[in-house]
Amino acid sequence: FDDDDDDKLKTVVLVNCKLDQPLPLELVGAKTVYSLLPLVAKPAAADRTLFQKEENEQEKPPVKVLVLRRYPRDWEVFVDDGSGSFELAASAPVGAGSKRRPLMQWVSTAVMKFLQSRIQ
Repeated sequence: FDDDDDDKLKTVVLVNCKLDQPLPLELVGAKTVYSLLPLVAKPAAADRTLFQKEENEQEKPPVKVLVLRRYPRDWEVFVDDGSGSFELAASAPVGAGSKRRPLMQWVSTAVMKFLQSRIQ
């Protein structure tokens, strides 16, 4: 090893890491460059009409949601359109929300708006 290597920046890649809070100091400035977060949207009691139009209709399977970040792109929320393919519901700039991923409140709002637009 060369002593001059200590002054150079090094790239560290963490895959599937689950770090406890607070983050280690070495990761304070870290960027999430690729993230894949699969979710399932279940209706709240007050929002049942978005997922189920009539009470006598059979219970529909939950809506699949995917939150994705591919560097250098923004965060993207994709929602299953019912045919097995996913449609882009919303995107958020990387700086919005937390450093690790967008806020869940923003994700749920994006999914609700997407589902409401599909009903109308």
